[in-house]
Amino acid sequence: MENVGVRVFRSALWLLTLISVSVSVQAANGSYHICTDEKGRKLFSQTPCPEGHDAAVKEYKIKQPVGGEPSSVATPRVSYEELRDSNRKYELQRLLKRNRQKIKKLQDVRDREIKRMRKELMGIAGPNANNRAVDYLEKIEKRDRSYMEEISSLKKTIYDQEKELEKLD
Repeated sequence: MENVGVRVFRSALWLLTLISVSVSVQAANGSYHICTDEKGRKLFSQTPCPEGHDAAVKEYKIKQPVGGEPSSVATPRVSYEELRDSNRKYELQRLLKRNRQKIKKLQDVRDREIKRMRKELMGIAGPNANNRAVDYLEKIEKRDRSYMEEISSLKKTIYDQEKELEKLD
């Protein structure tokens, strides 16, 4: 027959074990905030989102190592501004690369199209050829201007993005 004191001791030990397991499991859980601004840009943070941002909270669990508690590796806490600037920096780098590729592609397409149109211009013959040639030449010039305006617009965008990137560095 078991002593009442032993039974109470075992119950208390069991309860203490249960509490310590639940506390260690809670320590292995966490969450982060996903902040979306009015332009749809997403920022990830350990702190709540600033005013004016749509907020979502995601939960995560850290797998515990064999034999007990998760390691307590200290991670620096990054401020919202640092995280925002870092995200913007990477976004600008991607946009710069994409816009430079667009310019190269536009220049290649422009060169091929203008070359093809000039060949066609040389092939205009027959009655009233001069008038049709002048009209076609104006069409070539208009198309060339259209390409150059688009390329110029992209170059200005790249310039603005480079300036913004310089400020972030």
